[in-house]
Amino acid sequence: MPLRRFATANVIGAAIWAVGISMLGFWLGKSIDIDKYIYPIVAVIIVLSLIPPVLEYRKHKRSTAGAAPATPGVS
Repeated sequence: MPLRRFATANVIGAAIWAVGISMLGFWLGKSIDIDKYIYPIVAVIIVLSLIPPVLEYRKHKRSTAGAAPATPGVS
């Protein structure tokens, strides 16, 4: 794809995304009493963001548990 066409599509897409997300936030802010739901929303975001590191930690622990421990001085 030529650079000029890519840059044009990128700028148009960014503008649509920015305006669309802003309008969605405005509309949701008007229709939902956010003060009532802010703490549960934040809690869900925190829990969801902690899932990938926990899964990677478990995966790492499983992969190292099956490996033989290194004993120094033995070849």
